[in-house]
Amino acid sequence: MKRAHMVGNGPSYKDFSKIDETDFVVGCNLPHVPADLTFICDIRFLNTIHDKKITLPCPAMVSAKIQTTIDKNKHKYNGKLNVKGVMKKRQPIAPSSLSSGHHAVLWLIDNGYEEIHIWGCDGLVTKSMESKTDDYVTVSVKGNRKHCERHTEKWKKSWQHIVKTNGKVKFIFHNFSGGKIP
Repeated sequence: MKRAHMVGNGPSYKDFSKIDETDFVVGCNLPHVPADLTFICDIRFLNTIHDKKITLPCPAMVSAKIQTTIDKNKHKYNGKLNVKGVMKKRQPIAPSSLSSGHHAVLWLIDNGYEEIHIWGCDGLVTKSMESKTDDYVTVSVKGNRKHCERHTEKWKKSWQHIVKTNGKVKFIFHNFSGGKIP
């Protein structure tokens, strides 16, 4: 069985641990655990790579919008990130309902992973958008509790949809009761 871990940047990313050394690990934006691949769809984070001189520790899958920006400004990102490919365009459940974590898990499914462990997606319970990425990127709407609640509800519906439509894949949501989406 092919097993992988998607490690988001919510506070519980700190609890991550591989089951076996051969497990494949994907992250979001700047991964804070050793990762084989990271996923970037937030233009603000891409700008931060240049502005704060961040070098990604692993290859990245990027959205088409991110790739277009890189192509227009190659000098800004030269040596800072290694783009492995462009993420497949997905139909979101609602606008802004797919995070980098969703894209990462969908990529894992497309690549034959049958067991996917999900870490660092705390917003599903806390309804907060708190993320380790906040250390690098300022998102002013995160201070608006109602906005965060609406946004995390969209994320939750997208996770539920992914689980429901991929019945052959075993999903384990760490830090949640019984490993299930709350």
